[in-house]
Amino acid sequence: MSVIRRVGLLLLLMLFVLMAVIAYIMMTHGGMQRLFSLGKSYVAGELTIGQSTGALIGPATLSDVQLVDENGLALSIEHVRFDWRPAKLLKRTLRIDEFSIDGVTLRLPAPAAGESASQPFQLRDFALPLKADVQNIRIADLKVYPHGASEPIVLDEIKLDASGADSSLKLVQLAINGPVFSLAMDGTLDTRDTWPINLNQQWTYTDKTLGVVAGAGSLTGDTQSLHALHQVTGPADVDLDLNLFDVTGEISWEGKINAAVDDLGSLAEGASGVPVSVAASGRGTLSDYKLDGQLNSAHSLVGNTTTVFSIEGDLTKLAITESLTTIENSPLNLSVDGETRFDDLQSSLVIGWTDLQWPLQSVDQPAVVIAPTGSFNVSGQPESLTVTGTAEVASTQSGVLDLVVDTVVTPQLITINTLRASPRPATNDASLNVSGEVDINAQQLSLAGQLNQLSWPLISDGAPPVLSISSGDFSISGAIDKYPMNVNT
Repeated sequence: MSVIRRVGLLLLLMLFVLMAVIAYIMMTHGGMQRLFSLGKSYVAGELTIGQSTGALIGPATLSDVQLVDENGLALSIEHVRFDWRPAKLLKRTLRIDEFSIDGVTLRLPAPAAGESASQPFQLRDFALPLKADVQNIRIADLKVYPHGASEPIVLDEIKLDASGADSSLKLVQLAINGPVFSLAMDGTLDTRDTWPINLNQQWTYTDKTLGVVAGAGSLTGDTQSLHALHQVTGPADVDLDLNLFDVTGEISWEGKINAAVDDLGSLAEGASGVPVSVAASGRGTLSDYKLDGQLNSAHSLVGNTTTVFSIEGDLTKLAITESLTTIENSPLNLSVDGETRFDDLQSSLVIGWTDLQWPLQSVDQPAVVIAPTGSFNVSGQPESLTVTGTAEVASTQSGVLDLVVDTVVTPQLITINTLRASPRPATNDASLNVSGEVDINAQQLSLAGQLNQLSWPLISDGAPPVLSISSGDFSISGAIDKYPMNVNT
């Protein structure tokens, strides 16, 4: 026998053995088990499979799959079933008829030390080597436990039907359903160059308090320029028009938002019957932003109000650069500016007004009290705010009074360091001075004061005063909502 014939027979035998091994692995249950056994050594962690049936050629099922890796991630799957058509590979088509996973429990590990989610990332070209035709990918009964959480995030079902070729992936249907949340999405995605995208989505969320909130929108463009349109309906109706630029690099954005609530009471307790609408536009990056807009509302006691505002900030603080509130049929102008830090919620605000009157709506009756000007400084943190300022107050009985205020406000207590009222023009050191405390929790007050060179009425038409006090002390104490109070003079 010649050498050539021997080599040929040897190659033929090796080919036959190779085909037999491939057939054994692909077409028998034992071959699939052997492949899984070999694959365990390449998995970063401990992988166990309780039971398996079928073969890799399909259909096949796996039961009681467990994976625990060295970082603390734990994955448990009750059942896996897959079925595909290997013969389609000869036509450069990957055809998956079914890939279903049931009973998934995922416990996430603790974040790695120094891990940052804000670092930029890059999308690489992803060209499919063959045509893909995915008929049914399904994940049912999914529970995800974030690190340290006792209650999981629950999803009833995730379904995907898709097909693609070359660089285009067509999402025929993506559906996610959960006890309180559902999402449906369809569209196309090109996985080359700047990843062009055209997706439509719809979702619903059911809240025990708010009821059903629904949204729908679209996302078009690519990583250089993405355009997002979205509408939300529910207790609040929201329209969002947002443009994102350089998504994979130094991301920036600009957009508009319109929101309206027919009854703010559905979102905030104590605001029943108050409609609110907001229209704003803004621009920024991931680290800074600027918004300009207008807020309109209405209240039975206040009337129709309009607030024009400008805010800006970064990851450390929010600053109100302009906020002017006006009321229909009222001369009031109320302004607010200042800033709040996010790390300790330290705030520094200036609140000022002109032409404040009470009642605010005085169309059919004259104003009882008028405060032509006033300015207050508010500084501190939510647990302790210091309020200082001055105001000008006028009435028909008292004339014009200059007020000086210095108070400290906490959730439990209002401490009045100084509350001083002096008639204008100032004569003979005439004044009323008050200090003390108001216990908010106990609904009790305790005030002390001094009177100097006062007469009543403070202004007169030439008639002698009804009451005249050269000096005196007084104290008031008792429950805020009960009478009588203890008054000593």
